[in-house]
Amino acid sequence: MSFRRFPQYRRFRGGGSSRGQQHTLIASGLGVSAAGYYFYHLHPNAAGRYRFIDVSQQQEVRAGDEAFRELLRQYSASILPSHHPTTVYVRDIAKRIIRASGALHPHTKEYNWQVYVVHSSTKNAMVLPGGKIFVFDGLLPITKTADGLANVIGHECAHQYLRHSGERMSFMKVFIGLAIALQAVGIDFGLSNALMKVVLELPNSRKAEYEADQVGMDVAARACFDPAEAVRVWQRMSQAESSGGSGGAMDFLSTHPGHENRIERLREFLPKAKKIFDDSECQQMSSFRRSTFSAFM
Repeated sequence: MSFRRFPQYRRFRGGGSSRGQQHTLIASGLGVSAAGYYFYHLHPNAAGRYRFIDVSQQQEVRAGDEAFRELLRQYSASILPSHHPTTVYVRDIAKRIIRASGALHPHTKEYNWQVYVVHSSTKNAMVLPGGKIFVFDGLLPITKTADGLANVIGHECAHQYLRHSGERMSFMKVFIGLAIALQAVGIDFGLSNALMKVVLELPNSRKAEYEADQVGMDVAARACFDPAEAVRVWQRMSQAESSGGSGGAMDFLSTHPGHENRIERLREFLPKAKKIFDDSECQQMSSFRRSTFSAFM
């Protein structure tokens, strides 16, 4: 009896091993395919950083159009008319930023650039994929000057120059895939979700913010706005939040850099932006404007 059982036991062991090898080969094949797909879609952005992006600009613009319609529904009653002095002021600054960046980021020439000013105490501005610019006039006491607002608009436009929206859309696919994989091997989804958010998503977002700071400052300088004002804007933002008792979350657990870290990095970026400003005709233009103004005083 035992002699007849032994071949059966061996056949059982052999069959299990074969199935295990098949599973290993399938898993290895999927892993290699996934890695190949990931590396194939690594491309440098305008700041020179390689990042995974597998969505087209058209997909980004469609997502931006959806967000645009939602913002219009949300703020339609608060949007200032196009002839309002504040809208004219913001639009003129935005035009200079867009014009200065067109040669550097040609894909944005196809954007349908539009400027909307929202009457609100919110201290915020945003630029959607496709070129819809929203500025909340509660931000203006913080930016104070045209140079300050130009650096903020330059920063927000830089997110689109760098295609951070597309990068984030692509990253979410990786995020969901990793979460499913961790769940499949028995790791609690809630825990894996939190771990990936801290390890992957948040640092990536902070890196995107620093890139937008640098590129936005350079673009503002090319548009003949003082890049040093970017530092002062964030100093005022920090003071406003401190006085309001609404200090931000710890830098490590925030998608945006902490104010002090951000100001420090902006100071590091400033010499290059200042050189762009000084090497252009901005200084001569400013002197001409001042002398022309004085002649009529």
